[in-house]
Amino acid sequence: MKNLFALLFMISTLAVSDGKLQKEMYKSCANETLCGTKGAMVVGNSTLRFYASCCDGEFCNNKGYELLPENQTQNGVTCPSYLCFNTLDECKTDKMMNCTGSMNKCIEYRGSMVNPDGTFTNYSGKGCINDDAC
Repeated sequence: MKNLFALLFMISTLAVSDGKLQKEMYKSCANETLCGTKGAMVVGNSTLRFYASCCDGEFCNNKGYELLPENQTQNGVTCPSYLCFNTLDECKTDKMMNCTGSMNKCIEYRGSMVNPDGTFTNYSGKGCINDDAC
C-alpha cells in the first residue's frame, strides 16, 4: 500500500463565458502518485490549469503553488468538448474544440464531488489535456 501525503491541489479556472479568473485551492490527503502532477485541461467554456504539490508532515500543505503557463496557440489536435452535471453517463455532443499549447491529448472523465452541504454532484466531460497529466 502506498503512503498518503498531505496534498495542496491548486486549480486556476478561466471561464471563457464571463472572462473571470477563479482560483480554487483544495487541501487534503492523497496517494503519492498524484504528487508533482502539473496539467492543463479545456472542457466546455473553461480552461483549468492545475498543480498537485505533496508534503509529509502535519499542516505542511500551506505553501504556494506553480501553474503551467497559458498558451493559446492551436496545435492541430481536435477533441470533443462538453461538461455535464448530475450524471455519470457520457454526454453526447457534436461540439469539437481545437486544442492549444501543450494540450495534445483528448480526455474523457467522470466523477463525483462532495458539496459543502454534504450532498454529491456527479459530472462527466470531454476536452483537451496535456500529456503529462494523463
